Amino acid sequence: MESFQTIAVDDIVMQEARALASESGVTVEELLKQALEHGIISLREGQFFRLRRRKGNVAEALALLRAAGAGKPPMPGDEIPDEVKALYPELQDR
Repeated sequence: MESFQTIAVDDIVMQEARALASESGVTVEELLKQALEHGIISLREGQFFRLRRRKGNVAEALALLRAAGAGKPPMPGDEIPDEVKALYPELQDR
């Protein structure tokens, strides 16, 4: 089932929508439908993670992570990528 809704959109936004739809090989209507669906999904995901965060226990999670590798040497592939080390100077010696 489909519902129809008329919305007011700024001219510049509509120009961009037309251009992007043309580049993507879809109609403007299809592009707007996809954008709306994506926006709704993103908002729902945000709500989900906010709810999960409220239920989380950071101390318990950190304890679990510390125990997971306790007494075991790093395995091949456990290296911290250089691009991540560049973002976090405290990881330079790891």
